[in-house]
Amino acid sequence: MGLAMKRIYMIFIAALAFAACDSSGLDQEQELVEVRLSFETSPSVKAESPLIPDVENLIYDLWILQYDKMGLLIDAGTSHYRAGATGLLAVQVTATLAVGEGCTLCVLANIGSEVDGRMREWPQTLTDFKRSTDVLDVSDDISAANDGSLSDMPLSGYWEGDITSGQKNIQVSLGRMFSRINLVVNNNSGTAYTVKSLTNVATKVYAFPSVTHEPLPADAYTHIDIDQTVAAGDTKEMYFYMAPNFNDATGTNAVRLNIEGKDPVILCNGAPSDFPRDYNLYHNSNYTFTINIR
Repeated sequence: MGLAMKRIYMIFIAALAFAACDSSGLDQEQELVEVRLSFETSPSVKAESPLIPDVENLIYDLWILQYDKMGLLIDAGTSHYRAGATGLLAVQVTATLAVGEGCTLCVLANIGSEVDGRMREWPQTLTDFKRSTDVLDVSDDISAANDGSLSDMPLSGYWEGDITSGQKNIQVSLGRMFSRINLVVNNNSGTAYTVKSLTNVATKVYAFPSVTHEPLPADAYTHIDIDQTVAAGDTKEMYFYMAPNFNDATGTNAVRLNIEGKDPVILCNGAPSDFPRDYNLYHNSNYTFTINIR
C-alpha cells in the first residue's frame, strides 16, 4: 500500500487599524487596539478532486477568539467577521484586540456566526478550547463534503504572542479542519471485488489544530457505505472527507477500509511497516492510499 501526505496551509497577515462587525462586549478597563487582518489563501489545483479548489480554500466568515496569558477568554478580543457573500481568497477585516502579553488568538473560518439562531458561545478557558471535541459540530459539513454538496470548508489556526498598542504584523496559518482520503483500488486479480465501507470515520473534531490530542471519544465515529464493485483488472479512485482521527497506541479506532472477502485495511498516517505505527489522521492533510488486490 502506497501512502502520500500533503499539507496545505493558508496564511493571513495582521497589520494595523479598521472596523469589525458582530463584536463582543468590551471590557472598559482593558486597553484595546484595532488590528487589520489580511487573509490570503493559495488554492491548490488537484486533478480529479471531488470538491473544487474554491470550496476547499475560499473564506466566507471568520471568528477570532483571544485568550490571555492565563488562558482565559477575553470578550473584548473575541468577534465574528464577515468576509464576503461569494467567498474570497484574499480577505481584510478589522479586529479589536486587548493589549496584553502571552496571548493566544484562535481563528476559525467558515462556521457561521450562529447556532440554532443564537450567537456562538466559546469555552471560557484555552484548555477547554484545546481539549474539547464539542466546541464545533461538523458532522453535517462532513456529510456534505462526502456527497459533494459542501459549499465552504471549515478552517482553523492560531497565533501566540504579545498584543501591543503599536501592533503591526502578525502571521497565522489557517488549515482545513478535515482530513481527505484519496483512495485508489487496483484489482489485479481475476475476480471482481466490492469495496463495502469505511468504518471508524471520525465526525467530532478538535478545533485547535495540533498534532497531539487525546484519543477521540467513543461516540465520535460513524461509517460510510461505499458498495462500489471493482471489476477484474480494473481501477477505481474514490475520495472521502472526515474529521482527523486521533487514536491510542493500539489503533483500535483507526479508519478501516472493508473489501468483500478481504481483511480490513487500516488507513492511517503510519505505514504498515512502521513501529510504533501512527494510527492517527491529521488536520489539513491529504492522504493517498493505493490498495492492490491480488
